[in-house]
Amino acid sequence: MAVELVTNNAMSLAEEEDLEFFAGDELVRIPDDIYSAQYIGYDKGFYRNTPKLYLRFKVLTWQLEDGPKDPVLMLPMNVPVDKNGNPLKKISPACKYYKSWVIANYKKAPKRNDRMSLTIFKNGTFSVYVKTVERKYDNGEKMGDAFKYSIIPYLTERIS
Repeated sequence: MAVELVTNNAMSLAEEEDLEFFAGDELVRIPDDIYSAQYIGYDKGFYRNTPKLYLRFKVLTWQLEDGPKDPVLMLPMNVPVDKNGNPLKKISPACKYYKSWVIANYKKAPKRNDRMSLTIFKNGTFSVYVKTVERKYDNGEKMGDAFKYSIIPYLTERIS
């Protein structure tokens, strides 16, 4: 009976050809360099069962006719969690969020028990390093130019 269900639910070749998909946004890619960028917000998500925080920045000093207009790039980081997967209340200076927050605070470290809110980034312009990510197949082989994209691995300083 299971075979009948599969047969009855299987699409014919003609039906399969009628499926249409639309391409999403292009992967943003600009040359590796240091740029000025403005913080515009954040997103939360998961990647490989790890909670992530993605700070979004609009690159301001990118000027190439044939490149992306006003590229928005992400600064991805892990959300520090305890052994049960709950977000930590206190974070280590080795954490990427801690380092980014200190730069957003004009390189002044927080005092013990200070709140390290995302509002420190609001309306901020930063000097950011941009790096190209090369995606790979599970076997380690590179996927090619169409799959390359840019990220911000770290902030270098706060400009304003």
